Amino acid sequence: MSERAVEMRAVVEEWKRSGMSISSFSREKCISYYKMLYWRDKFAGNKKKKKTGGFRHLSVREENTSSGVEVKVKDVSIILSGEFDKKVLADTIRVLKEV
Repeated sequence: MSERAVEMRAVVEEWKRSGMSISSFSREKCISYYKMLYWRDKFAGNKKKKKTGGFRHLSVREENTSSGVEVKVKDVSIILSGEFDKKVLADTIRVLKEV
């Protein structure tokens, strides 16, 4: 471990014991906020995931064509068959919004 890493490990440990936010601690110690984030993540073993784009390929399996959609909001579940009535769903949602 480099001398700088040893020094920053001590700083990160001091920050953890302080109970302060990283923002407040780095400001008080005159250390860059982003530098503190870098070293905190480095010592925590966090590695940033490389962004590969905004889209992800999804494959669709058609195992059961009669299946529909299940909507859960808190303790309410609505299960829609593959051939549900859109007006009934709209009315149900309208009623749930009023509750």
